[in-house]
Amino acid sequence: MKWRVANTLHFACQVADSPTMQRLENVLKIELLSLNPIFYKQCQQCETFFDQSGIAAKVQAEMVSGYPVEIERDQEQLAAVLANIVQKYPDRIAIRVIDPQSPIGFYKSLRHWVRSYPTFIIDGKQVITGANQADLDQAIQMALVQG
Repeated sequence: MKWRVANTLHFACQVADSPTMQRLENVLKIELLSLNPIFYKQCQQCETFFDQSGIAAKVQAEMVSGYPVEIERDQEQLAAVLANIVQKYPDRIAIRVIDPQSPIGFYKSLRHWVRSYPTFIIDGKQVITGANQADLDQAIQMALVQG
């Protein structure tokens, strides 16, 4: 699995949590309920040591190889969709990635009757299940117009 998946999801979380995005009034809030692979990291000093010694790449490759190919494929597709959305609507949306296994994720899954992942909840109202770019673009554009 390529590391851009984790980086894209991390970037989406940073965008949603940034003070700039929270201050904007006309920002469309999108919540992504998604089961994401977990990657463990060391403390910053250890990470620097591992990077310089070349151990980090081996550890990361081992973590990635532990997941099935289907998860890799799904995460690549989701990363592409997220990257496209963030690029297409950079100042108009805020994406919050939520793990369905967390308490808030469990609540959102129950509240919106989510049964499969990934699921996008647009402005707390519209639910789009799956990582279909066309459906998501249409829903975002409609929500922005209704605004």
